[in-house]
Amino acid sequence: MKAGQICTVFDRCFAETEHTILRGGADEPLYRPPAGAAPGCLLFRGDYAASALHEAAHWCLAGVARRQQEDFGYPYLPPPRSACARSAFFRYERRPQALESLFADAAGVPFRVSVDDFVHADQEGYQLFLETQAFAARVHASRAQMYVWLDSPAGQRARCFARALARKRTWAQAHLPAEPVWMSPEEHG
Repeated sequence: MKAGQICTVFDRCFAETEHTILRGGADEPLYRPPAGAAPGCLLFRGDYAASALHEAAHWCLAGVARRQQEDFGYPYLPPPRSACARSAFFRYERRPQALESLFADAAGVPFRVSVDDFVHADQEGYQLFLETQAFAARVHASRAQMYVWLDSPAGQRARCFARALARKRTWAQAHLPAEPVWMSPEEHG
């Protein structure tokens, strides 16, 4: 599924009921809450499907009070991060990335844990690699908790979105032709 399709699914689920839309093309992710007649807008990087799913996961996890604040009221500490700041980043990102992985499964989008501290990677490559591997294991282990959360009242929006992504993917697989595989004239025989 492409980023634009994910936006369409999100908007169909939440534009009216939650007065919030999902849009790509941003240099950096940003959430702006609804203001008057203007809907809330969840912006994700470029046209990346994974970024759309990641930001949707943050939004689905945010409670009512957090959804009334720009960027959910959380400060963003850009890289490079100290070891302490990286640890805090990993703690904060575990649940959103676990939920993102479930959304990715529903949408048929590959999932990889996201660590945006690439500047630091040059300086402390092996240590960051080990931390990333441990983080990936925690994200994977958290998937079971997210399934339980999806069945709770708090998980209602995320459950709605995951089901809509799965329906869109299933419909597309059943009704749209597979992407063509182009062969050279020599391969045609």
